[in-house]
Amino acid sequence: NLGSINLQELTYLKIRGKETIEFVERTGEEDLGALSSKYVMTIPYKNRAPDSQKFDELLKQIPSSFMVSSFVDDNPKNLAQYGLAQPEREFIIKDKNAAVHILLGKTTESGEVYAKLSDKPEVFTLSSHDVDFLNVDSFSLIDKFILIVNIDTVDSFIINASGRTTRADIKREAPKEGEEKGKDHYFVDGVEVEEGAFKAFYQAAIGILADSQNPAGISKGNPEVTIIFNMNKGKSPQLTARFYPVDRMYYASQRDGSPSFLVGRYQIDKLLEAIETVKKSKL
Repeated sequence: NLGSINLQELTYLKIRGKETIEFVERTGEEDLGALSSKYVMTIPYKNRAPDSQKFDELLKQIPSSFMVSSFVDDNPKNLAQYGLAQPEREFIIKDKNAAVHILLGKTTESGEVYAKLSDKPEVFTLSSHDVDFLNVDSFSLIDKFILIVNIDTVDSFIINASGRTTRADIKREAPKEGEEKGKDHYFVDGVEVEEGAFKAFYQAAIGILADSQNPAGISKGNPEVTIIFNMNKGKSPQLTARFYPVDRMYYASQRDGSPSFLVGRYQIDKLLEAIETVKKSKL
């Protein structure tokens, strides 16, 4: 037995397999907008909340304890023959009381995997089934919202798109005696509009989702569309999403310097339609 981990009290997870993925337990300082999570991804995407269902599925694949299938070499002279001189795969799992750090090498003829603890010389094998979780990809594990923000934490937001600027403001009255909450008023470009239409417009602004990864990264130049939320709560006074043109189908999105995703232009088109609709709902 190479050690047991209480996955219900997981504090850290790093996987280096098909790609490198890292999750840490949240400190509470990360600004994830309206998303809440016990964990946050830090590699390869900075401060991304996990998709709770996919993350739970990943944890179910990870054994709570790792058992040696066979002992191979107590004092290896040549780790390269096992693929462990420069191992291409490894994982680190920690809970509040224990940690397991295992390096993985070649696959044996019987389908097991050569392995060793990071701080011990002995080479052994693990069942390939026990390390199948290393095949997960990072994009499948993250929440896909580009920037979702709770409306109660927003005083205003600004959309720069198609060469024009649209400003939306929420004016909140102080509650009268006996009331828990005062009346809210909604404005677009200084004109008061209906609450329902405003909230539909707000949903279009926060509901933009990543359609896929963007391996090419951000192209040079200025964003074609920018959404800026002015906050009344949270660590950051402003949260910003930027969208850079890629081709006729996609924008490359970027939130506050984090790696980008591809977003279909149809989503931005819906946002622009929502602007026109809300302006027609003036009181």
